[in-house]
Amino acid sequence: MCDKRTRDKFSIFILLFVGYLTTGVTARADIRVSMPDTSVIQNSQFSLPILVEGISGSDSVVAYQATLSFDPELIALDDITQESTMTRAWNQPTVNFGIGTCRIAGFSTNASDQRINTENNHFLIFHFHTLAETTATSPIGIDEFKLYNLTTQISTTSIRGAQIQLIKNVPPSFKGVMEITIDEDQDATFSLMPYIQDTNDPVESLTVTNQASEHIQITWQPTTFQLQIHPEANYDSTAFVVIELKDPYLETATDTLWIYFQPVPDAPSDFALRVPENYFRFEEDADTLNFSWEAAEDVDCNDSIQYTFYLCDDPTFNGATLKQYSNLVETSIRIAEKLELHTDHYWIVRAEDTQKNKVWSSVRQFSIGEVSGIRENKTPGSFAIKGNYPNPFNPQTTIHYELSEANWVEMQIFNISGNLVSSLISERQQAGMHTLIWDGCDNTRNRVASGLYFCQLKSGNRIARHTMMLLR
Repeated sequence: MCDKRTRDKFSIFILLFVGYLTTGVTARADIRVSMPDTSVIQNSQFSLPILVEGISGSDSVVAYQATLSFDPELIALDDITQESTMTRAWNQPTVNFGIGTCRIAGFSTNASDQRINTENNHFLIFHFHTLAETTATSPIGIDEFKLYNLTTQISTTSIRGAQIQLIKNVPPSFKGVMEITIDEDQDATFSLMPYIQDTNDPVESLTVTNQASEHIQITWQPTTFQLQIHPEANYDSTAFVVIELKDPYLETATDTLWIYFQPVPDAPSDFALRVPENYFRFEEDADTLNFSWEAAEDVDCNDSIQYTFYLCDDPTFNGATLKQYSNLVETSIRIAEKLELHTDHYWIVRAEDTQKNKVWSSVRQFSIGEVSGIRENKTPGSFAIKGNYPNPFNPQTTIHYELSEANWVEMQIFNISGNLVSSLISERQQAGMHTLIWDGCDNTRNRVASGLYFCQLKSGNRIARHTMMLLR
């Protein structure tokens, strides 16, 4: 920092010293002195350097003298500092203040360390603040600038002051009503660009913060000025985000984005079969066969759920032996009719709400014979996909397949273009009949569109394929 008081004795010494040096003048065509133009907000502080271009170490500058002028009704000079890259041998400068003027002089006392480091061309830095509550253009003039070495004055080619544009800061603001309607369970993107404005700052210079209400999460994308909205599952009411804009001068604006979630009917939740266990063998003289399953959850709360029980000796539930028991409200059923003995039978349950949304259980296998209990999975003699049920399906289907030998097994789903959609299993399995469920989602857990899909079973060097139809 410089001493702002006039130091008469030191000033006289500087003037005498400078007078001694001015016995000769060395003309240099490549030394240019200037101050940069700038725009500043009313009632703010700003700093401007004197830029000196063309000085080299061989010039051995040991003294300088400069005079500035400015409008004292618009601008006040607070301080002057020497650029930090000037060597330590430079003394604290002497400053004389007048009304709207400033004269500054400085010199080096060390003849062996008297050069100026001019890597960034900054020589002196002047610190101002604005006074007027108005918009105006105010010049800052460099009325005089002189450099000296040990024997002569080094003349300058050009001297140019600065033009200061005083502007009134207008805080950022919002325009229009920020609102968006989204389907339940769907993410969405909302762009702020059409709703924000700032008359004197680039929109990209604004700082944006947000505070979200319950039931949603917000991801802010600063490069695109977009909000990524992520609702919690099954939320179908109203949420909001409070958004604050802050400009480079710390003035702010606040508004609210309202988010309305449109209810979408949900399918009942997944449920599991209870008894009998898979591959169970009923006694041959059993009067009734008892089946039960877990209750599917009513996600929408206003729906009632009914069940349909399917029984068949074909794992794809096709053919004349298919039996169907509909409109069940309980999670169990007793079958009294006689079924064929010593034959594999299969059962599956479908849950359906009042909006006709359906969800299927897995498939289980049983038989009727002399011995009760759990039997071992029998080994078939073929390698094949037996089919899927239901087909067409929505939202899920059960795929039946059999392996002729124990091996590493992969089951994958492809779309009609041959692109991989989902990898269902990749594991070692024993020989025998197997089932698995595809829920109509891809590997990223997004629901796929309606259309034809192919399931591919691979075991060793053997491959089997099957076509399925998804109808949303």
